[in-house]
Amino acid sequence: MPRRKAVISPRERNFKGLNGTQRLTPAPCVVTKILRQKQLADELHVSERLIRKWQERRVIPFIKVGRAVLFDLDKVLAALEKFERKAAV
Repeated sequence: MPRRKAVISPRERNFKGLNGTQRLTPAPCVVTKILRQKQLADELHVSERLIRKWQERRVIPFIKVGRAVLFDLDKVLAALEKFERKAAV
């Protein structure tokens, strides 16, 4: 009797090659630094009041979960780079 081929689910196909022998590594997990208002103020060496002003004026991006306001450090730094001025030579 001929041997039947094993059925590979789409999820398993992500980790196995077409013949089932080659194993692929999953994509690396991206870790972002999520901070509260005080932590962000300490990280940027500015006051908490200035962080609140930037938040109200939508200068920096934030995440609101219930009453908690959180900031992704990478996104905040990218937003603040828009305001960087080059020195005149």
